[in-house]
Amino acid sequence: VFDRAARQLTYRVTVYGVTDDAVLFTHIHRAVDGAVGPVAHLLGGGARPRVSGTLLLSAADLRSLRAGDLYVDVHTRTNLPGLRAHIRWPEE
Repeated sequence: VFDRAARQLTYRVTVYGVTDDAVLFTHIHRAVDGAVGPVAHLLGGGARPRVSGTLLLSAADLRSLRAGDLYVDVHTRTNLPGLRAHIRWPEE
């Protein structure tokens, strides 16, 4: 859920079919579709298949979100590059 006035992104990420010890990190990265980008935010503070919280987005984060250039990446022991899903700007 995105609160535009507060620039806050409230998130919940759940990965099914993995054990708690299989997840290494959950991040938000900044990059265009198909590219690998730098970590913008560490989500949930650790290695768990379910994380939730709220982020205050910077001006750069907002530009990337509007452009479709933010993605969630869950890195696991069996998939080190990660399981990736892009975050889309909410419809008006």
